[in-house]
Amino acid sequence: MNQVFVCGTYFQIYVSMLLTLYRKDPGSKSLLILNDHTPEIEKIIPALRENGFFDHYIFVPFRKIEGQVKKDTGILGKVIKRNKTIIKAVEHGSDIKSHLDFIAASELNLFYLWGFPSAYFVLKYPNNYFRIIEDGARNYVLKTSRFKLFKRKYLLRTYIGDGFDDAIKEIQVQHPEQLDPRIRYKATRLAFQEMQEKLSSEDRSKILRVFMREFAVTVDERKKLLVITQPLENSSISEDDKLSLYRQIIDKYANDYQVYLKPHPRELTNYTQLLGRQFIEIPRAFPLEMLDLLQTITFDLGVTLFSSGLSNLNCIRHKIHLGRPKADLSIPLGL
Repeated sequence: MNQVFVCGTYFQIYVSMLLTLYRKDPGSKSLLILNDHTPEIEKIIPALRENGFFDHYIFVPFRKIEGQVKKDTGILGKVIKRNKTIIKAVEHGSDIKSHLDFIAASELNLFYLWGFPSAYFVLKYPNNYFRIIEDGARNYVLKTSRFKLFKRKYLLRTYIGDGFDDAIKEIQVQHPEQLDPRIRYKATRLAFQEMQEKLSSEDRSKILRVFMREFAVTVDERKKLLVITQPLENSSISEDDKLSLYRQIIDKYANDYQVYLKPHPRELTNYTQLLGRQFIEIPRAFPLEMLDLLQTITFDLGVTLFSSGLSNLNCIRHKIHLGRPKADLSIPLGL
């Protein structure tokens, strides 16, 4: 069966690459649909094409389209005509029409629990086989209350989200037993670690060529600290407060470590200019989990606020999750 992957982050692309490499039907074709969740993510398409991943590609700016719909649509469109509004907006605001027949004859793999990147496909193709694939900790925490589920399913008859829609047949996660009981019956196991470990040297090299580009790791005997940042400016924390927080984290944990910094792909912060100390920056367009593929570097310590990616890494000896920052940064995280 043909496969469609709807991705908006580098991690989602990476998982889709692994699933494509291990798919059991070599005669099937694949379509990668990228969206604007991560700025300029579409620039990775030439490298994917050059290294033989996926058969077709398209970029659909779902976030831009959703924002415009919310701005332009009145109450009638948001409630009574919501389904038609979503479908019309996506097809008017992108080139997805050229792939409608392919999508109709495919299984759909979604990483999104809410929003247009999932709603469009569930509403447009209610009879297709849909699979939600783990994107991190948020898969295990549902936002949809029982009342909201009832309202969307029976009153509005629209997209529900969180995996509750009848079209969602499978929810593929690393820890099925941790899913909410209301959707656990749809769970299957995502063998993420196993897929990584079983990669051939040729496939590992192909994947690294897509994401590494000019980045190279020079390994020496010094102890290594990896700090994983988050786009905190999306919340109520100012840029200055965010930088102050990461300075405190590095000052506390760096000691005699060689410091590596992995900025989140959606961040715009220039840490090189603003942290005031030497460190090695790992490219933003590089899925954190791919550090295991390098097989040449081990970190003695990894520190993050709340990145679920840290839990997936085997190349870190000791891991520290500090938790979400407090509003009063004068008492940050017990540092």
